[in-house]
Amino acid sequence: MRKRVLGLAVATLFIATAPVLAGAPSALAATEFSGNGLSTNYDWSYLVLQDGGWPSTANNLAVMTQWMDSEEPSTHWWNRNNPLNNGLGSGGGSGLGSYANVVDAAYYVAANLEYKGYGYPAIAKDLAASAAPSVTAKAIWDSSWAAGHYGYGKGWFSGTVATVAAPPKAWGSNVIITYPAHTLGPGADNGFTLNGPPQYWHSSAPFGLEGDARWTYSNGPTGANGATWAPTLGAGSYNVLAYVPASFADASVTYVVRDATGTHKVPIDQAPYSGKWVPLGLFTAGAAGPISVHVGDTSSDPLASTYLGVDAIEFERVSSSIAYPVDTVGPGGAGFVVSGPAQSWHAGAPYGLKRDAQWASSGGLAGPAAAQWSPTLSPGTYGVQAFVPAKYATAHVTYVVSDATGTHDVAVNQASLPNQWVSLGQFTTGISGSISVRLTNASSDPAGSTDVAADAVKFTSAGSLVLPATTTTTVASPALARYGTEVAYAATVQAAVGAPMGGVTFSIGAQLLCAATIARGSASCKTSYTPVGSHVVTARYLGSTSDAPSSTRIPVVVMRGRSTTTVTVHPGSVPLGGSVTYDVSVLGTGVIPSGAVSIGVAGKVVCTARLVSGTGSCSATTSQRGRQVVFGRYGGDAHFLPSADRSALTVT
Repeated sequence: MRKRVLGLAVATLFIATAPVLAGAPSALAATEFSGNGLSTNYDWSYLVLQDGGWPSTANNLAVMTQWMDSEEPSTHWWNRNNPLNNGLGSGGGSGLGSYANVVDAAYYVAANLEYKGYGYPAIAKDLAASAAPSVTAKAIWDSSWAAGHYGYGKGWFSGTVATVAAPPKAWGSNVIITYPAHTLGPGADNGFTLNGPPQYWHSSAPFGLEGDARWTYSNGPTGANGATWAPTLGAGSYNVLAYVPASFADASVTYVVRDATGTHKVPIDQAPYSGKWVPLGLFTAGAAGPISVHVGDTSSDPLASTYLGVDAIEFERVSSSIAYPVDTVGPGGAGFVVSGPAQSWHAGAPYGLKRDAQWASSGGLAGPAAAQWSPTLSPGTYGVQAFVPAKYATAHVTYVVSDATGTHDVAVNQASLPNQWVSLGQFTTGISGSISVRLTNASSDPAGSTDVAADAVKFTSAGSLVLPATTTTTVASPALARYGTEVAYAATVQAAVGAPMGGVTFSIGAQLLCAATIARGSASCKTSYTPVGSHVVTARYLGSTSDAPSSTRIPVVVMRGRSTTTVTVHPGSVPLGGSVTYDVSVLGTGVIPSGAVSIGVAGKVVCTARLVSGTGSCSATTSQRGRQVVFGRYGGDAHFLPSADRSALTVT
C-alpha cells in the first residue's frame, strides 16, 4: 500500500509503455513517471492497481474498468466517489458513503481487496497473476461481498469501457479548466475530442497549457488514435497554432488542417517545441467549409518509441492576407497563387519568410502543381530573388521568369540553399508590361523523392525606365463620314534611332476604336463603328522596351447614316370598315435602326409601328372607299436619318 499523508494520497503512477489490446498482457516493461497524471477512469484504475501492488497490465485494467462500469455508468464514474462500493465501513454511511476525492477512494478500494474475508483473497490472487478479465470477473461474482449482485455475470459489463475524464475537482482540486478565447483543448467542453480506442489515451497532467494535456504512443505507419479540434468560427482567415506540452510530446506527426480551400498536411516534429506554440499556417473559414485540425498517432518513429502529445490549439483571426514588405510577394499574401490537383500543395509552417511556406512533392519531369508570383510593379528594371525555406526544399527546380523581353528559365538546387535568398537575375517590365515568376513541381529528381518549396519572392528596383522619345502623326480617311461607313485610321511613328516596334491604339476617350501593330514605322486599322458626332480621336503609340510612348490627336466628324424604309399592306383590297395590317422594316448600315414608323392613309395617320430588331407592324380599319395612297415615314434615331416609303390600298 502507498503511504497516507494527512489523509491524502502520495502517488507514483505506473503506465504500460505501448498500446495493447484489452485482455492481452503487455509485451513491454512498465515505465514509471512522476506527477499526478490523473484524469480518466483508466488513470484511476492504474492508481488502484499500484496501491495494491498488482501489475498494471491490460488484463487488470480491463477488469477494473469493467467492475467500475458495472457499479456506475462510465459517463459518471466519479459521481459515487466510491466506485467499487467497497464496503467494510470505509467512507462512512455503513460502508456506502463517499470520500473526499477519488484518490482516497482508490486507496481504500485496494486496502479492502487485501482483506482476508468476503472472498477478496481470490480476487487479489487473480489480479496478482494478471489473469484474463473473465477469470478475475468470476472471482468477483463468486465473492460473498457481491452476494449475487451481478447475477453471476448477467449484470456484468464485459466490453471495452470508454475512456472518460473526471472533472479536476474529483481528484481533489476545485480548479475548473478554461482556455483563452479562440483556444480549444482537453478537459473543456469546447470542440476538442479524442478518437480511437480510449484505453490508449492517458493524461499528462500537470503538463499542458492548462495542465490537462493528453498523450498516446506513436504507432508507426498505421495509426489508431487521434485528436480533433473543431471550433465554431465566423468566415475569415485564421492563423492556427498548436501548443506542444512540455512532457510526453516528442513524436514526428502530421497535423491535418481542413478549411474552405481543401485539406492541408503540416508535418511537425514535436520534440523541438516542448512547452511552446508551433504555427500550422494561415487557413480560411467560409461558406465552403469551416476549419478543423486532426492529428493521429501515425508517425515515422518506430512503434511506441515516442509520445504523441495533444493539447491546446489557437485559432487567431487575422486580416485577409499576410503582410509582406512592399517589394515582396509570398504565400498568404496578395499576388501569390498555387494551382494543381487537389491536395498537391501542403502548408510548410513554421518555415518560410513569414512562417507560411508551401511545398509539394517533386512530380518528375511533368509536375502538374504550380505556384506563381505576380506583383504590381512600376515600369522599370528589377532584381528578382527567391527565398528558399529551411525545410521542405530539397528539389532541383526551375523558376520561369516572364518579363517584357520574353521568358527566362533559372535552374536552382533548393537543397543547397536552405533559409537563403537566391538571385534569379535582373528583368524589365517595359513600358506597359510586367514581371511574373512561376514554379512547378517538375524536377529532374524522381517523382516523390524530394520536396519543392514555394515561398517569398523579392522584386528590388534597379532603376526607372528612361527611353528615347518618339513622335506620332495620324490621319483619318474620310475625316467626315456617315455612320456605318468605314473610316481608316493610320499612324506614323518615328524615333531618333531605328524603327520603333510595338502597337498603336486609336480611341475616343476611353472607347477603343481599333488597334494595329507597327510595320516599317506605320500602323493602320479600319472601323465602321465610330459614334455619331464630332470627336477627337487619339492615336497612342504604346512604347516598347527601347522606345518611349507618344500620341497625337485629330478631329473626326461622323454624321447620321442613311436608312431605307419598306411598307407592306395586307390585304391589299378590303371592304369598307375592314381591318388592314401594315408591316414595316427599316434597314441601315452598322447597327439595326430603332424608333417607330408612322402609317398614313389618304393624308391621315392611322397607326404607328414600333421597331423591334428593325421591323414592326400595326393595324387600322378603313374609313373611305376608293384607291388610297399608303405612306410610311420613319422618324430616324441617334444613328440614322429619317426615310419613307409608299404603297397602295383598295377599299370597296
